[in-house]
Amino acid sequence: MSKHLSRLVVAASLLWSPVVLAESPPSSPAPSSVLGSGWGAEHVIVMVKEIESVRNMFASLGFTATPPGTVSKVLLHSLVRFENGTYLELTQFLDDPKKFKKEATTGHQLFLQRYAAAVLRREGGKHVGISVKPASDTSSFLRSRGFEVTDPIGDSNAWEQEHSPTPEWWTVDFTRPSGITEWLSFLEYSHHDEMLKMQRENAAKGEKKVIEDHFNTAVGIRQIWIAVRDLEAQAKLLEKVGFTRAEGVEKTHLAAKGLRFESGRASLVLLAPTKAPEGLLGAWMKKNGEGVYGVRIEVQDIRRALVLIRERFPGKQVVLGGHGADGGRGFVVSGEFAGGMQLELWMKN
Repeated sequence: MSKHLSRLVVAASLLWSPVVLAESPPSSPAPSSVLGSGWGAEHVIVMVKEIESVRNMFASLGFTATPPGTVSKVLLHSLVRFENGTYLELTQFLDDPKKFKKEATTGHQLFLQRYAAAVLRREGGKHVGISVKPASDTSSFLRSRGFEVTDPIGDSNAWEQEHSPTPEWWTVDFTRPSGITEWLSFLEYSHHDEMLKMQRENAAKGEKKVIEDHFNTAVGIRQIWIAVRDLEAQAKLLEKVGFTRAEGVEKTHLAAKGLRFESGRASLVLLAPTKAPEGLLGAWMKKNGEGVYGVRIEVQDIRRALVLIRERFPGKQVVLGGHGADGGRGFVVSGEFAGGMQLELWMKN
């Protein structure tokens, strides 16, 4: 991994450090989109109670995860990173999450309060991180559409220094989230332009940077599934946020219907059950309610991924059935074996 790429991954992986107020990046006069020149949806936070056991399960599924590291003196996390720039972030509280239920008075306390409440309810997907540039335009754009959001808040892995360091990223969050906005957060990375230049140079040379090799041949998150009860109401809210409705989807293997939205590196897919409270999605929502339900991860060899799982989980119902979908074929891994979040491993035909 190059020095520049390493710096970017470190900056991205330390998203959960306490807030360091800093001057936000310059704002464009007339923001016209929520993403700007950002990469869009790129990672999902998976809240777990015991990170090492979940990390071991991901390894058994064929994924390579980074060693756990301490963040903010409060959290432990491990990354499952893919060559297309997307990643899953497994996150655990180091202390009893009940201690963070007190009233929040700062942005960082509000973050801890929300995530503590999430992990106390259930393990699984909690949050979608969306890359934007510049963050100041994103904040202005969302306010122009009637949302209450924070100004860009600069943060850095050097937050413990006496003087505020130069931010490595900026975040914009909804201050009064409801519905779909409860599960979205926007980030601008300071190394964005540097990384984009590197990617273009590599593409021109016919090269690609592989961050991690996965035994199951996984290459990237392609869809992020969010379970909702009122599909049309949440779709209109997501359009108001600034995402474009692409197409309707039918996921018969989940007993679900939905709408796919263009959102950069990974599509956002809103899903509603068609057989509630039965079917995979209906049963999950009966127990867990709305929220981040799962992800589609593209693999290069679906047979290899399936054989590996059957070999490593003999006699266990890890796979919830195979199916063909969206010009490809795949299977769903039960959330019981993936930190509470459904994983669809999928390969193009």
